[in-house]
Amino acid sequence: MVVPHLMLEEKRTKTLDALLVSPASTGQVVMGKALAGLFYVGLTGGLSFALNWAYVTDWGLALVAFLVTVLFAIGSGLALGSFLPSSQQLNLWGWVFNIFLLVPALIALNPLLAKGLRAVFSWLPTTALAKMFQFSFSTGVTPAQIWINLAIALGWTGLVFAAVVWKVRQSDR
Repeated sequence: MVVPHLMLEEKRTKTLDALLVSPASTGQVVMGKALAGLFYVGLTGGLSFALNWAYVTDWGLALVAFLVTVLFAIGSGLALGSFLPSSQQLNLWGWVFNIFLLVPALIALNPLLAKGLRAVFSWLPTTALAKMFQFSFSTGVTPAQIWINLAIALGWTGLVFAAVVWKVRQSDR
């Protein structure tokens, strides 16, 4: 919830307007905000790894899953900050957004879930990321299982960043 405030603060203080007339492109402005958010999300994730290091069996996959999770979290936060006009709306809709993404990811890991719901939930980025983390804590995972979940997560991440760049470009007009 810190990352959306990075974009909201820029809009509130009108410094986003100054950034958009600078020589930096819209993508570079968004990437700068993403790098600032990387510190906060990376710190939280690093703490999580420090607490669970003994359970990880595939560190390569765990780090890839972490990196993609960080990218998706930052992109989602910047999208919320770009599309919502105030801090109050961000607090309300941010929780709704997070619940919408996190609850299905947790439910999808239940083996008793109906196949139809499992199929729908499997297309959500958070479910794909949860599976990737689950795979990093286990053995005997096929590369196909990893690649499909990685593709889903990266696809959604790309869409989220594209939406942020589009919204920032729209505010330039």
